[in-house]
Amino acid sequence: MKFRWTTFMLIVSIVTGLFSISSSALAAAPTAFAIAAGDTAVSENETVTFTISGQNIPEMFAYEVQLTYDSGKLEYKSSAPALTGNLAVKASGDQVKIGFSKQGSAAPSQGSFDLLTITFKAKSTAGSAGVTLQSVKVLNNQLAATDYSVDKSAAVTISSSQSTPTPIPTPTPTPTPKTAILNVNAVLDDHQIAQVVVNEDDLAAAFNEAKNNKVTIKVAGTDSAKEVHVSLPAAVLKNAGHANVEVDTGLAILEISPDKLSEISSTAGKVELSVIKVDTSTLSNEAKSLIGDNSVYDFNLSVDGVKIETFKKQAVTVKLKYALKPGENPDHVVIYYIDDKGKLSVVENGKYDPATGQVVFKPKHFSKYTTADRNVSFNDIANLTWAVDSIRALLSRDILTGSGDGSFNPGDQVTRAEFIVMLMRSLELVEPGAASTFKDVIAGQWYTDAIGSAQKLGIVKGYSNGTFGVKENISRQEMAAMLYKAAQLAEISLPNNGAAVSFSDQATIAPYAVDAVEALTLAGVVNGVGEDRFAPAKQTTRAEAAVIIWRVFEMQ
Repeated sequence: MKFRWTTFMLIVSIVTGLFSISSSALAAAPTAFAIAAGDTAVSENETVTFTISGQNIPEMFAYEVQLTYDSGKLEYKSSAPALTGNLAVKASGDQVKIGFSKQGSAAPSQGSFDLLTITFKAKSTAGSAGVTLQSVKVLNNQLAATDYSVDKSAAVTISSSQSTPTPIPTPTPTPTPKTAILNVNAVLDDHQIAQVVVNEDDLAAAFNEAKNNKVTIKVAGTDSAKEVHVSLPAAVLKNAGHANVEVDTGLAILEISPDKLSEISSTAGKVELSVIKVDTSTLSNEAKSLIGDNSVYDFNLSVDGVKIETFKKQAVTVKLKYALKPGENPDHVVIYYIDDKGKLSVVENGKYDPATGQVVFKPKHFSKYTTADRNVSFNDIANLTWAVDSIRALLSRDILTGSGDGSFNPGDQVTRAEFIVMLMRSLELVEPGAASTFKDVIAGQWYTDAIGSAQKLGIVKGYSNGTFGVKENISRQEMAAMLYKAAQLAEISLPNNGAAVSFSDQATIAPYAVDAVEALTLAGVVNGVGEDRFAPAKQTTRAEAAVIIWRVFEMQ
């Protein structure tokens, strides 16, 4: 009996020790991440999908992954989360940054699991191509972040296609639209005022060469000018069809669409545009503090001496030079309009173009304008890596508002009224004073003009009971339908980034939203929520709405 008891205790001791060792080993197991290719070899123009996974993750509510890839041999196509939540992607050059977040009260994930898949298209260049997972940032449900340096790669071998294609007739090449360039010289007086009169025959010949595309007039001799005045023959502009004329004054570049300016009549004699560099010492102290050392320009456009007070959408485009300073984010560079009292207002559509070093905007009227970096933020978005850039970019343009205490409340559900206000502001579709017939839309509220404008334009139709649903949380399919219609009205051309996506819950998408979901998915504006689902009835957070609206804004 003593032997049996001793043996039993020994077994218990060993088993207990094993469990203790196992638990200790599990607790000590390090968190790690890996990337693996679905195929080791593909042919040119085929796609290959990489899976990113994590092991022994203690707690994950959101994440951000950073990758680099061989952009000479691979083309980024798409990403999809392995978990249910929301994905935001920023691809530039050979880098891809992907942010993911679960929603609301969803429980954080723990243990070992796949994070996402990322798909590339093989280019015609044969050889080995690699994708490197540089780092992963994991956030818990309190948005406390832990950074992991990974630096692991996966490769795929690309081979040239061996199949012989069926010969097809060579199509007649479509002529490439061209820009005709007309060089003119300014006459500069002692007061540094430059005058240019464009010859009628020269401009007509340039438009004939441009073939309904664009004529660029380059003005020389304005390097030291404080003012540039350009006179154009109205008759030539009137007969230009759909061709635009761009005038590079040296101070700024102005592009006008004559067919969108009804003031240019058949009897008009001359169209005059001017750019004047403003003496900033005359501005208010508020203006000086906001614009710093940036130049201010006063623009004017007139027909036979009569100023054109307002412009139709897309009628006029202005480009101003801007040199990014160290630490400045290009998405935070904005255009300010300065009124006669010195008050500054942000022009929502202003956007910095890194390729040209210019800020491009489409004014509704001419007056004084300037560029500036507007670095503003909320106090609760810093760790929201997948959405912070979009939120701050929209905030810089006064398209977003917070709760009044410096917070944005990114995880709150967005209401239909909140979303339509953000959307209409971002695309500048709000008509002040627009009336609404919806029963629950009250006059004089923060949302009234936006909803009234959206109803007038056919972007929203409301519910069958005659209400708009001001306080109702918006669903993903409602958001898609509104966004798609608004983008069409704003004349935004949505890109087609690949084959159509068919979600496993496709049949549950309401008929009114089917086309919108398809178009926005192809354009990369909206994604699924994981597990091959779109979740059309699922509600949307304020952060998600900001990301999606910014994606469309960038396509303008």
